Amino acid sequence: MKWIKAHLTIVISGAVSLVAVALIALGILTSTVKESLARDSSIVQSLNLASPVNERIIEEQEKLLKRNTQQLEQTQKRLEERGGYQPLHPDVFPDINPANPGARFRFKPLLLEAQRKMVADLNAKTAPTPEEQALEATEMAIQKAREATAESLGVGGAKPPTGASRFQPPMGTGLAGKLTVTPSGDSRKGITPEQLAKDFPDVRLAIRRAREIYCYVGHEAQTFGQWPLVTASTYPEVAEMWYAQMALWIQQDVVKALAGLNNRVADAVKARQQRPWVGLLPVKHLQRIAIQGYAFATATGSDATAGAPTQLGEAMPVGGATPSFTKQQCSPAVDVIHFSVDLVVEARMLPQVIDEICKAGFYTPSLVNYSLQPFDPNWNGYIYGSVPAIQVSLDFEGNFVRAKYEKWMPEAVKTAITAGTAKFEQGLLSASPSAAPSMRTPAPTFGPNNPLGLE
Repeated sequence: MKWIKAHLTIVISGAVSLVAVALIALGILTSTVKESLARDSSIVQSLNLASPVNERIIEEQEKLLKRNTQQLEQTQKRLEERGGYQPLHPDVFPDINPANPGARFRFKPLLLEAQRKMVADLNAKTAPTPEEQALEATEMAIQKAREATAESLGVGGAKPPTGASRFQPPMGTGLAGKLTVTPSGDSRKGITPEQLAKDFPDVRLAIRRAREIYCYVGHEAQTFGQWPLVTASTYPEVAEMWYAQMALWIQQDVVKALAGLNNRVADAVKARQQRPWVGLLPVKHLQRIAIQGYAFATATGSDATAGAPTQLGEAMPVGGATPSFTKQQCSPAVDVIHFSVDLVVEARMLPQVIDEICKAGFYTPSLVNYSLQPFDPNWNGYIYGSVPAIQVSLDFEGNFVRAKYEKWMPEAVKTAITAGTAKFEQGLLSASPSAAPSMRTPAPTFGPNNPLGLE
């Protein structure tokens, strides 16, 4: 006891130490303590892995924000620039102006005038018609008769044509009534292009037509659609005029894109001291621009066939467009419309042609079908030049921000779109007998030695 009393401090300190060691051992073995230590360990590890924010990261984030802001501004600017739509007549939409009830009767001539302007913008014409070929044959026969008469009289130094001429103009009265264009086919085999142009009026006319224009088109009703309001004897309804107006805006976008591409290439051709013509330009033939319909949640009408592509010359079905891979549908803010474009283009320029149409609006290509344009030995229809040309059918999906034209949009059309019953009744005329043989006429192939200048 004396020792304990003498060393009481040491005894107490030792007892406390033993108790502490016992408590630490018990604490380590307790499950809650283990869980707390595990949580603390994971937090420490995550903190060790975290990258501290520094000036470089802040600068990169600021650059990203600035880039995204610029892209948003560019998109908004593009939205403002695209679709600067204006109706054909200010007193027609959204309803006929009571102060100008005759405005509805002005819509038809304005629509036809707009279609003719699109043809002029393309610097385009149709292929020669039988009537034009007959007139060319008459003029050619008269010229040959004059040359023969001058030769018989020994005047003018004219010489009869050398070689076997395939054109024998009748002499005497009733010349124009007796003339016919020499049939094509086997009778033209083995004849050079130069001799064909001398002997056959249809070939001469076809070559001259190709040299005059940048692009071929069909009749306006065949290329842009025959709207019922154009042929009907009654006055057009506002909804009818709206569908024709909406289709016209789409067609004007496409024509502007195609004409712009051809004009830029034509300027490059002129810079080479050459004369631009169909054979040297990328867009050679605009066959039609068909509006297939609005993209509804559920296609109406004939469902499976509504809006489906048709062969050139067939009537377009009406109803909602068939579903697209984009899954885009009409909404109160955006109208989604499907349309197709049939063209003959230079093969290597097809990607650029598609790109130009896409840039003309918010247009997305959904389907591309094409085939090679084969050789035509007759040379009397469409002449596309010596480079490979293809017949192509392009399907597009257009997204139209309704705010750009909603102030003109008739309420009946808005209701029809919501109900899924809005229809573009754009009938496309079949090719006339005169144009039918050449609607898909193959492109001739020209040789390297070509005095006609058609290469």
